[in-house]
Amino acid sequence: MVAASLWLAGVPVVAATAAPGASDVKVAILPLSVEGEISASDRSDLTNALVTGFQRGDFEVLAPDRTDSMSPEAAGCMNAGCVKAVAKATGSRFIARPLVKVNDRDYAISVELLDGESGQRIAVSNDSCEICGVIDASGLLDSAAASLGLKLAAMAKGPATLVMTTEPDGASIYLDGKLLGTAPLDRPITPGKHTLRVVKDGFIPTEREVTFVEGVREELRFALDKMPSALPGRAVGAASLGVGVVALGGAAFLTWLHDQPYKIGGACADPAAPNVMTGPDGSEICRELWNTKWGALSAGVAGAALTTLGVLVLIDTFKRSDRGRRKATSGKASARVGAGPGSVLIQGRF
Repeated sequence: MVAASLWLAGVPVVAATAAPGASDVKVAILPLSVEGEISASDRSDLTNALVTGFQRGDFEVLAPDRTDSMSPEAAGCMNAGCVKAVAKATGSRFIARPLVKVNDRDYAISVELLDGESGQRIAVSNDSCEICGVIDASGLLDSAAASLGLKLAAMAKGPATLVMTTEPDGASIYLDGKLLGTAPLDRPITPGKHTLRVVKDGFIPTEREVTFVEGVREELRFALDKMPSALPGRAVGAASLGVGVVALGGAAFLTWLHDQPYKIGGACADPAAPNVMTGPDGSEICRELWNTKWGALSAGVAGAALTTLGVLVLIDTFKRSDRGRRKATSGKASARVGAGPGSVLIQGRF
């Protein structure tokens, strides 16, 4: 069973000392540190595999024996101070520190890549195998060194860079939830996997996961889709407003009519009915009265809703027709309106 992992520490060293190219980079490998019992020949095989892995890269590699001969601090170097001392003595930009733990036939391998100027760890590769031999462990060391060599080659080219454009321009760009700036954008980015989110007023937000690599300019272009309007067109708005005004007028009339004598054409609705009486002057007196309060209430609610909807639709259509000359900026007000059954929504930043 074999397990492997590669971890990148990130920002500090990427920005440390940018070199023109990978061929100008020198890596000094510290003597192999071993925990457990291992023969001298096995130690030699593991060291050779480590050196071979690093030599696949386009940079100069100092083998552990040369590093040890040039710097007395190389053997057992476990702190930032001795790492800087080794780097200075060997003239190396980076230091590789290998560690092998042996327990019977189980091997755990760790190779750290350290910055020669700060002594801090840049990256580490951890591999392990259970019930295996030196040949298997040597293969893991070779792969670990080669993986770190690829990181070194990329770092020699400089930090990762994001070049971002949007259609339309002016969209806000967020990196892992934090505002990065507005498009178009060109700036360095911490290497690794990040989540980009693009937001612009009036358009559907877009999100994408991007992995940035040292020395690579990642050029991205996002075409944003317009936010669909939650309201119908101008004609529907005008019709809704007209019907709403009429309904409000009807509600006002029914409110006035409520509790008035029940007459039609100046006479009681049914002169033969027992509820009709004759007054002292011979005129009809209607005992029943108009009961229109529920009709007035219904017409009033419907009229208010239709009038509000009509006004909102007309405002929204006006804003959409005028949207081309407005720029969405973080300091300006923005609003969105919508309507649904029995409700009206106004949402925005003012």
